[in-house]
This record gives sequence, structure tokens and C-alpha cells, in this order.
Amino acid sequence: MAELIAAVAEAVVALITAFCEAMPAIVRALLYVAAVAITVVAYLVSPKFRARKQQEWKAKPIRKYLEVASSVICVAAVIAFSVWLMLPEKKDPDTVDDWALEKGREGEDLRVMIQTDLTNQYKFAVKQGGITNILGTKTFSELSNAIRQNVKVIKRDGTNESTQPRPSK
Repeated sequence: MAELIAAVAEAVVALITAFCEAMPAIVRALLYVAAVAITVVAYLVSPKFRARKQQEWKAKPIRKYLEVASSVICVAAVIAFSVWLMLPEKKDPDTVDDWALEKGREGEDLRVMIQTDLTNQYKFAVKQGGITNILGTKTFSELSNAIRQNVKVIKRDGTNESTQPRPSK
């Protein structure tokens, strides 16, 4: 067990080290994208910058097309990334994956409702003191027995509410 913990710790340290070593390259790339994206904006806004760039490009006309193209690509990438960040998260309409806690009724600690999709809904009730009994177990067999004794299935798969206890194995 100690070897497993040491291996996991070593892997985490290796990941952090790799990330720290990659940070300068990531920062340089981001600064390059920002600088190149600013080129097209500055060209459109500042007459001095436009005159200076036109002077540079007279000597090297191919450089003009490279700079403008890369600038437009960087601006488009920044805009696309910004729009992507603002888009709402899409949810599959067939799945809900929702759960809720309800206040327990008399003799219950709480009720849990889990809805896995539009038709499957499960409701469980935990008896008064059942959470303590479940958390106090030490083995899987004790846990299984504690759950069987303290958790009651109230609703399953859209059926009507029933307070029948779960069948034992």
C-alpha cells in the first residue's frame, strides 16, 4: 500500500513538473497570439502604425500578406474562443441526471430522489438514525445489511408511490 501511495505521489509531482516546464512556452504562445491579433486592429485604428507598416511592406511585399493573414487568423481564434466560452452548456434532452433531497417524513432522516432520464425516477427514504448506522459499518457485509435495514425504495421507474420494503437477497 505504501508503494502505491508513493507511486501516486511521484506521478502527481511529475505532472506538476511537466506543467511548470511547459508554462513558458504556453505564455510565449499566448503573447504571440495577442501581439499578432493586435496588429490588424492597430493597422485599422492608428494612422501612424498604418504608415509605418506600409513602409515596411514596400521592401518585403510577401511579408504583408503573411502578417495580415496570421493577424486575421489570431483575431478569429480569439473571437471564436470568446464565443465558445459564452455559449451555454448543452444537455441531452433524453437524459436529466438530476437528484434532490427532501425532508424526511415521520420516522425518516431524509428522502432522496434520483432521476436518470425522463422516465426513470427513483425515490429512497432513509430511516431515522439510518445514516449513522450506515456510516458506522466496517465491512462490506455490514454495509449491505445496514443499507437493507435502513433504506427503503419508495418509487421506482415511474410507478406509483409505495412503501414496500426492498426484497432481501
